Amino acid sequence: PCDVRLAADTAKLGLTFAKLGILPGLGSTHLLPRLVGMGRAQELVLSARVILAPEAAAIGLVNRAVPADSLLAEARALALQMAGCPPAVLAVAKRALHFGAGATMEQAMRNEEAQSAALRAARPR
Repeated sequence: PCDVRLAADTAKLGLTFAKLGILPGLGSTHLLPRLVGMGRAQELVLSARVILAPEAAAIGLVNRAVPADSLLAEARALALQMAGCPPAVLAVAKRALHFGAGATMEQAMRNEEAQSAALRAARPR
């Protein structure tokens, strides 16, 4: 799955598999409910409705809808912002977010403490 999803404000998105008489594939039945919630996922899949990027952003399918003529510039700016952070921290943060999404608050906090300690120990002195 993509970490961050930007879409041109003119983009049209849809899971139109039902219109074709087939089941959504490529893991979309796993990812979509996690992004937009089960109710919205069911609505999108069962109706095969196409939505515009601003609505996709409003429901969490994409992070942001940006003007089409500045999509590449926006993506590059975001990539540069992320690239300004230490790669090890980004990698650990991604793992912690994925772990935390399926963990209890206590488990997530213990994991954060352990990962933070490991980052501090690995930091050059």
